Amino acid sequence: MKDIKNYIPLGKDNAISCRKLAEKMGCSERDVQAAVLQARAEGYPICSTPNNGYFMPMSVDEALAYYRSQLSRLHSGNIALRPVKELIRREATREQWSELERIERELSDTTKTA
Repeated sequence: MKDIKNYIPLGKDNAISCRKLAEKMGCSERDVQAAVLQARAEGYPICSTPNNGYFMPMSVDEALAYYRSQLSRLHSGNIALRPVKELIRREATREQWSELERIERELSDTTKTA
């Protein structure tokens, strides 16, 4: 697979869609998403917007805007998960609760650097 970082433009105004990246790289959109995730895990600050696509921030202001949007999404997700976790807490078997705890540990391990 080609190095995704060579295809991500600098600046939000130059963002490239997943579809166009896949075409340029000769791979599937799913491969692009996996490559972006891997590059992010390696420490590359790849930002994205729902309408424009992927970009490397050109300024701290662009990075802050992306950071704010991602934190907002996390907050909304946490609100959505709270009642679901409460239902699981009330009705789960011991094994099911252990599974929930395993999932939370697994995800916690991947987010400790944030």
